[in-house]
Amino acid sequence: TLSQNRTTAQTSSRGALRGLETPRAIASIEHERENPKQNMAPSLQLLIIAYTTLLQRATALRPPPQVLVVSGSDSGGGAGMQADIKTCAALGAFACSAVTALTAQNTKGVHGVHGVPPDFIEAQLDAVFDDLAPAAAKTGMLATPDVVAAVADRLAAARVPLVVDPVMVSAHGDALVEPDTVAAIRERLLPLAAVLTPNAREAGLLL
Repeated sequence: TLSQNRTTAQTSSRGALRGLETPRAIASIEHERENPKQNMAPSLQLLIIAYTTLLQRATALRPPPQVLVVSGSDSGGGAGMQADIKTCAALGAFACSAVTALTAQNTKGVHGVHGVPPDFIEAQLDAVFDDLAPAAAKTGMLATPDVVAAVADRLAAARVPLVVDPVMVSAHGDALVEPDTVAAIRERLLPLAAVLTPNAREAGLLL
């Protein structure tokens, strides 16, 4: 009979999808039992719910895209690498990193800067590319021509889309790097950039 066929289909569907039941699916089954005339295709309804559940789980299990952040550390957390990592996380990406400089700073100002040697920056980049697979990269503070060259060489070899934030002039107009570093950024890094994000003063230096 139609009623028997419906019961058999329901039992078969539940057996095939065991472990995927959700409160919503269970409630749907109970509603179907109590109101058989209101549900002409209960097995189809259950399959749709199960498919939706599987799709949600697959999306949740998909690894987030990896983004390589190459920039200086801001101890105040408002800029530099800390801001880049927060942005990646907010947009659903996984940030890996290579630190180019350490700063002692807060909302009142910068109290000290310690540059990271180029060979150690190279070591960080090599470690990332040896194990991870960044889908894109973003550069920030690169304080010397040697640092620019080291970063440019590794990113050129990696062939990943690159966002270049040429940190050269502060918001107050203070120069943050020497002219030879500006030239290195213009000559070595800009040709690799897919996206360039200078402020107005930095754009003037790069022209």
